[in-house]
Amino acid sequence: MPFTKGMTPWNKGKKTRIVPKTAFKKGEHRSVATEFKKGEPSWNKGKHIYTGGGMKKGMVREKCIAWKGGVTHTSQGYLDERTKPYKHRLQHRIVMEKYLSRKLNKFELVHHKDGNKTNNNIENLEVMSITEHNLIHKI
Repeated sequence: MPFTKGMTPWNKGKKTRIVPKTAFKKGEHRSVATEFKKGEPSWNKGKHIYTGGGMKKGMVREKCIAWKGGVTHTSQGYLDERTKPYKHRLQHRIVMEKYLSRKLNKFELVHHKDGNKTNNNIENLEVMSITEHNLIHKI
């Protein structure tokens, strides 16, 4: 409901910290301490301040100094490879799919024979079902 002539505001006589926008005229400020004085330079004049703007334009993938080939470690210890922008796949599954020249079924597991999750040589990998994998690890 709009405020009309003759109505009393809800906060009349109450001590609130709400200050209406119309309380200050142009050039007036809430605090004298935060006001810029005429002739005084600002505190950050000439200082370089990092704004956290991210990477510069064109600094992507191989051009970026932090690029590590698109390979990172997962929390379980496996190597995670970037295949497309915003797409990641486990590296041992990619290696096995290239060797078999087909996509792996979601029920097929790739087992590391020596137990080293970062050793993705084809001699160290074998494809098996979930039940076979559970028998090896006796789960």
